[in-house]
Amino acid sequence: MVPLRVGRRAIGALRVDPRSDPTDPFLEAVAAGVAESLSLGAAQLALRESIRDKALAEERQRISHDLHDAVGQVFVATMLLAMRAAEELPRDSEWSARFSRIAELANDGKWSLDQAVRALAFVPETRAGLPAALRALCHSVSEDSGLRVLFSTKGPVHPLPVTVERALYRVGHQALCNTWRHARALFVGVVMIFDDESVRLQVRDDGVGLPLRPDGALRGMGFTGMRRALVEVGGRLTVTSAVPTGIVVEAIVPRRACGQMS
Repeated sequence: MVPLRVGRRAIGALRVDPRSDPTDPFLEAVAAGVAESLSLGAAQLALRESIRDKALAEERQRISHDLHDAVGQVFVATMLLAMRAAEELPRDSEWSARFSRIAELANDGKWSLDQAVRALAFVPETRAGLPAALRALCHSVSEDSGLRVLFSTKGPVHPLPVTVERALYRVGHQALCNTWRHARALFVGVVMIFDDESVRLQVRDDGVGLPLRPDGALRGMGFTGMRRALVEVGGRLTVTSAVPTGIVVEAIVPRRACGQMS
């Protein structure tokens, strides 16, 4: 075996005929050339990925700004006009109640849009990674909502592909928004679990439980979007009742889908 080195750093070894002398200057030169080529190729790949991720991040930022500035202002204008119309009508008027309802729906739409824009604009930090982003999100939600939100990790934390990080962040963000708006909970626990088989994100609350349709299916609350985001990265979503109260939202991405995990 002839060491492959870039400077003083060993990056591998070149297997040679056992009868060869590993100190042969020719073999050392070949090993140096191979090491240099591998190092240059890795640097070029990293540069291309960095350029691609930067372009993608800029496009996501542009879309999020467009949504906020255009669609968001339509919701605000609708809410203000409906509120004004309701205030100008007699309190016992049927139309006053209808306009108040329109204002309420517009306000809900603006809130939901703001949360969607927040998730869309998420760009994971290369060094900090998803756990740091989720920890910051939990702190932000806790400060804004008054909920007690705790974040933790289990197992050795591994780097994840950006696509997987975005999918898991979207699930965590949507699940926290659901708890804030619908669950009437006091506590939310968010846990990232790394093991040999998968990476999992669990969001557990102590709220009022699952809103089910008569057929037993989950209604609304972004579950379809969460499932779609996970399917795109080879993962799946489960939503179950917690004990004694609340729900557990769990996103599971198999290790084989996390090609960059180490």
